[in-house]
Amino acid sequence: MLSPGDGSRGSRQRPWCLTWLHKLVTHGVLTPDMPVRLRTLGVVYGTQNSVIDGLVSDVLDCRLAAITDPEVIQTAVDAAEASSRAVDALVNLASNLNDAAGGDREPPRGPTRELVFSALNTEFRPWLSGLGTTYSGLAAGRQWQATVRFTMSAQARRLVHDAGAPALVGRDITPLSGKATHLDASLAHLWFSGALRKALPLAFPDKQPPATGVPAWTSPLRSHALCWSVITCLDACRIYSGDFWIASLGAWLSPSWPSCADAHSTTPQTHRKSGV
Repeated sequence: MLSPGDGSRGSRQRPWCLTWLHKLVTHGVLTPDMPVRLRTLGVVYGTQNSVIDGLVSDVLDCRLAAITDPEVIQTAVDAAEASSRAVDALVNLASNLNDAAGGDREPPRGPTRELVFSALNTEFRPWLSGLGTTYSGLAAGRQWQATVRFTMSAQARRLVHDAGAPALVGRDITPLSGKATHLDASLAHLWFSGALRKALPLAFPDKQPPATGVPAWTSPLRSHALCWSVITCLDACRIYSGDFWIASLGAWLSPSWPSCADAHSTTPQTHRKSGV
């Protein structure tokens, strides 16, 4: 049941059933926290829209507030947009790791995007089903972006691990800017960390400016990201032993090392392997 559109291509049409539900909530017949189940049906057209290539069918559980309350609706839209930006950052990481390893084939952008969206889908549905009940607005957005950050970070570690030693060593590349750059897994992961922070501002604490007299490269933000990038690469190739590498990194990244050391102390001991 769709309301008449303006006939233009791509015009958005709101189903009449949603407008009807909105009126029932407005008049107090239904409560905003009432659970509902939406079913969507769509058609994928082929060449010149003359053939049907596929059908799309999905079911989504949510609360009435998620489809009638403008504030709650905007929270869900913002969450979806933030997720898309985070996925773009991870896809770029996969492409950069492929370049760092000297891969001649096309980077796995498509498969990576599908895999990550599939992982986020299992998290998004329960989050959306509770939206508009006990939490909404900024608190809900912060909770979702924290979930996305955890998922993206786990996928990034997997990508760095799978890239292996060639990506850790890296190679010289010449980007569109024309300036030669040595691209390796550490730099690719550092770029990803920066892009993820921009994509998910609610999932990260406020940025703190570096102390006076401290070089920019040793600022807590930069050093913490660099510390984790190096540790991730070392762990991926299994080339560090015990606490030796950690202590060495700590001395090098001082004075911001304590935050890195505290963070890495939660890493299971089973991940530390000796020898090459």
